Parts: sequence; C-alpha cells; structure tokens
Amino acid sequence: MSIVGVPLLLGPVAGPVIGGALISAASWRWIFFVNVPVGAIALALALRLLPDTPRSPAKLDVPGLVLLSGGIAAFLYGLAKVGSGAAGGALPGIAMATGLAMVAAFCWYALRVREPLIDLRLLRSRGFAAGAAANLMLGIALFGVALLLPLYLEIVRGRSPLQTGLLLIPQGLGAALVMPVAGALTDKIGARSVVTGGILVALAGIAAYTQLTAVTSYWYLAVALLLIGAGMGATITPAMAAAFGAIDRRAIPAATAAISTIQRIAGSLGTALLAVTLQHAISTRLPGFGGSITGAGALAAADPARALPALADAFGATFWVALGLTAASLVAALALPGRPAQQPSAGAAQPSVGAEWPSADAERPSVAPQGRPNPEVADAHR
Repeated sequence: MSIVGVPLLLGPVAGPVIGGALISAASWRWIFFVNVPVGAIALALALRLLPDTPRSPAKLDVPGLVLLSGGIAAFLYGLAKVGSGAAGGALPGIAMATGLAMVAAFCWYALRVREPLIDLRLLRSRGFAAGAAANLMLGIALFGVALLLPLYLEIVRGRSPLQTGLLLIPQGLGAALVMPVAGALTDKIGARSVVTGGILVALAGIAAYTQLTAVTSYWYLAVALLLIGAGMGATITPAMAAAFGAIDRRAIPAATAAISTIQRIAGSLGTALLAVTLQHAISTRLPGFGGSITGAGALAAADPARALPALADAFGATFWVALGLTAASLVAALALPGRPAQQPSAGAAQPSVGAEWPSADAERPSVAPQGRPNPEVADAHR
C-alpha cells in the first residue's frame, strides 16, 4: 500500500512544477492539453498490464449517481458563491441546503438497494468506518492546505508559477521518505499509532504556517512543508490499509470505490472551505476589497506597503482553520485498529475467504463477521 500510494502524494507536487513550466513556456491552456497524451498512455498501460477480474454484471446505479453527484455539486456551488461575495443573497444558502438534502437522500436510498453506487453498509465495520473518516478529515485539511501555500507564494511573495512549483517539492520529498517507513510500522504497531503520529507531525508543519509574514524565510517554509508532506505520508495510506484490512476480500471493489469517492469529496470540500475562509480573511483585513482571491495580486502590486502585510496575515489566519481541521482528524485516528493480532500458526484453521457464494441471488455481506479484520486481506494490501 505504501508503494502504491506514492504517486497519490507525489502527483500534486509534480503537477505544479510541470504546470508552472507549461504556463511559462506556452499558456495555461496547455495544463489541460497535456492530459490528453498522458491519459492515452495510462489507458494503454491499463489495458496491457492490469489483470481481468471476472465479476457478475452490475448495472449502473443511476438514481444514486444523480443524488450523490448532484448533491455534492450543488453544495460546492453554494459554498463557492459564498466565497465570491454572494453570501448576502438567498442563492448560496438554497444551493447548499439542496445539496445536503440530496446527499442525505442518497444515504437513505443506498441503504435500501442491493447494489448502490457507494455501499454505505461497509461502514458497519468499525475499522472501515474509522479509516474512511480519517481519510475524509485528513483530505479536507491536508489537500486544502495544498491550495493555500501556492497562492501565498504567488500573491504575497510574487513567485512565478514555475518557481512556486519548485518550492513545493519538499512536500513530495517528505511523503516519499516517510511512506515506506510508515508502511512497515503499520505492520508492527498498527495503524492507530502511525496515523496519530503522522497527524501530530503535520500539525507541527501547519502550525508553523499560522505565523506567516510577508518576508518569512524560504527555509522556514520548506521545513514546514517537509513536515506536512511527512505527515501526509504517515496518515493517508496507513488509514486506507486499515480500512481495507477490516473487510472481507470480496468487498474490496466496493470499498475501493467508497474510499476513492471520499478522497475526491474531501479534496473538493477542503479546497472550497479554505478558499472561502481566505476570501473572508482578506476582505476583513483590506476593507473595500471585493475582488477574487487571485485579484489580490494586483492590489499587492499597486500598494505593497499596505497590502502585503495584510495579505500575509490573512493567509496565517486561514492556516489556523486548517490546523483545527487537521486536529479534528485525531478523533478518527484514535478509533483505528491498534496493534495487529498475532498471525495464526500453520496448523490453525484458516478462514475460508475464497469460498464461492451459494448462488448469484444470495445476499452478499460487505464486511467480515463481527467486522473483524481478515489477516489475509490485510496482508494482501500491505
């Protein structure tokens, strides 16, 4: 899991570097054009290298797709309108309320159909529920932080897109250094201790950013970002491993879809929430400023003596919110499984995880009996 998870954390670091180079050499449109050949290569490799896993045919859950996707989109739209200064009207509140109602309707619906878009019955397993909650809270906090620092470097410090991408490298370096160690430690002492320790490391890095100024040393920024990357490397993948290890092997496809969806939702929510917070912080410290966040760069260039200290203080205040969100993830981390149970001896009876279901119409449980982790499943995913 640690090795497989490296691209997940290195991608957001390599992306800004490549994107910055493309913007500097061509235009911002190439950020999207470059995905066409990359996607084509990924598709070819998937067809060539990934094994086929025969499964019984499943129909797309159209009602679930409409409810969940529509609800998330409506909520994020309302949140974005709040961030753009439209909070005084009724539209943002209506959109957010509609989105929450649609998501609640999806949860009610998903528990009553056999093959929902996202199988919420997996949450009956305490280990999976704790891993999913940890991924949600960590995704909201840590991926939201990925928005703030590039904006600070470009708006307050005047760095180019390419320079900003290069300054983000310590995050990927910290994750790459810690992930293999975190994987080995998870096998020995359990996900709870590893994830909790990773959150504390990330908290130290985020706390450093709450003290931002317009002239903060780049070495200070790099060390803090290294800590955040190390914290990400020690949290997200071990939490995923704990979630997958708590369910039956046959529920892995549904669990993968659920965790992936949770991570995408968390990234969107974290980005929107911290963007709204930053917008409010800027407006509070610079009365009369009603433009977008990126428009603050023009204000900084026009009146740097007044604007730069205020903007830096706004970023520092927003990092306090990110700090609180990250600290909240400790609740989910403490609910993760502790030290792994001793493996049974060679002569002990082994659970029959590969047995076939009695019929295609039989009810297929999502989790192992009593929600206990299956050692074979956990080992396979580590």
